[in-house]
Amino acid sequence: MRVQVSKSKNSVSYYVVKDLRMHGKKSTKIVARLGTHEAIQAAHPGIEPMDWAKSYAAKLSDEAKAQRQDVIVKYSPVKQIPFMGKPLVNVGYLFLQWIYARLGLPKLCREIAAKHRFSYDLNGVLASLIYARI
Repeated sequence: MRVQVSKSKNSVSYYVVKDLRMHGKKSTKIVARLGTHEAIQAAHPGIEPMDWAKSYAAKLSDEAKAQRQDVIVKYSPVKQIPFMGKPLVNVGYLFLQWIYARLGLPKLCREIAAKHRFSYDLNGVLASLIYARI
């Protein structure tokens, strides 16, 4: 987390923001609004507001890191998975999906859908039709 300063004509405001990466795009999320320069000086006299804001952001980062936990999944090599008569996972389409992607059909579908402003997922429809046919 980091401190973001927003300056306006009348005041300077401090925010703690978190940088996010979603679907390949960068974004920020405001975690806490710390207040204006004057309010922080009044609440914490003798400390420069930017220094206090940075220490507060570091404290929030440490708390967030402490809340992270590792997940351990245990599997037994002795225990057998019960047979249900049909496969539990259908992965037969994976090689078709690889070929579909290598042909560039998802990109083509995105371009066509954007050009004609389709409200449905053209890529999903085409992929389902091809996988079902093969």
